Amino acid sequence: TRREEEERAAQYARAWGLVDTTSHKWSHWTSNHHPAAGVAILINPNSAISTVEPWEREQWTPYWMAVTCTFLDVSWLLVNVYCPSTRADKSAFYQHLQSLQLPEGPILTGGDFNACAHDYDRRHGLTSAITCPDLIRWEKCWDIGDGLCWELNEETNDDSRAEFAAQRRTYHYSVDGQLRSARLDRWYTSVHHAAWVNEIVTLEHHPTISAFAWSCSILTGAPQQNEHGTHTLTRSPFIRDLQTAAVAEFLVQATPSILAITDKQEIIDAWETIKVAARTLCFKVAAQGRRRQRQSYMQRLKQLERRYREAVCFALRQQDEAGTVQGITKRMAALALVEPGSLSSGNERGI
Repeated sequence: TRREEEERAAQYARAWGLVDTTSHKWSHWTSNHHPAAGVAILINPNSAISTVEPWEREQWTPYWMAVTCTFLDVSWLLVNVYCPSTRADKSAFYQHLQSLQLPEGPILTGGDFNACAHDYDRRHGLTSAITCPDLIRWEKCWDIGDGLCWELNEETNDDSRAEFAAQRRTYHYSVDGQLRSARLDRWYTSVHHAAWVNEIVTLEHHPTISAFAWSCSILTGAPQQNEHGTHTLTRSPFIRDLQTAAVAEFLVQATPSILAITDKQEIIDAWETIKVAARTLCFKVAAQGRRRQRQSYMQRLKQLERRYREAVCFALRQQDEAGTVQGITKRMAALALVEPGSLSSGNERGI
């Protein structure tokens, strides 16, 4: 019902801190009148992160913000960066970041840096438009490094560049016959935590994950491609809401069991099991939702209309006037659910 939808929306807003109803907020953001500015940090309330607090809020701009949080009993500084695009603004932006007095503890910085540190790590052919010396100075000042090990150099061959781009889902372009890899959206972390970041792995593509991704796309309302043509199909919001509520309740029950596991392989196996169960739940809820929709008033009305047309056509077939103008008019009226007289004049004119 509409009331249930409003309650779920309010609960979602409270959980993610989208409304300031509590003293402890999970979500923080900055905005600007320009559509190409504004950053945000949204902390999943079900994660292991706790005690999220704004850091240097008075210095936040539409291009950067930061919060402190506790993760595994360690205080982290999380920074979201959206660097301006012009060269002068880039330089001033990174110089401002260098002037900040950082707290103790590891740093995790992510965002769109709109620059690369090296000529061979670029998005466009014009290297002068993508490199930024202030970016390198900022890295050294904060003692941070690229969270993704950057193993390429100017001597790396094209095959290695292509493999690197494919494995890490980076942008790769052909510039003057040379494959390049540019990662303007990236992560920087404290140097002594680089190894920890690189231990984070993603599972390879396989049918189970593909099916689960398809199930998740139902929840997000992504259009599904029709295998028989180019027409796109969108799942009913009614069914999608049921699936969202069911999966959310399921994950609340399943998450504590994963948090109790310490072995990495066991965590991966447990997560696989949960994904399969969530996928099955999505299909089950969809089937139940369709059955409920079929029993709705509009569906019953359509069934009655169809049965009425079938009954009228059957009765007309029993009459001897099947081949006459009157018989054809009555059949057309029955199929259109109108009075026979409203079609007779038109048919006569047509004939």
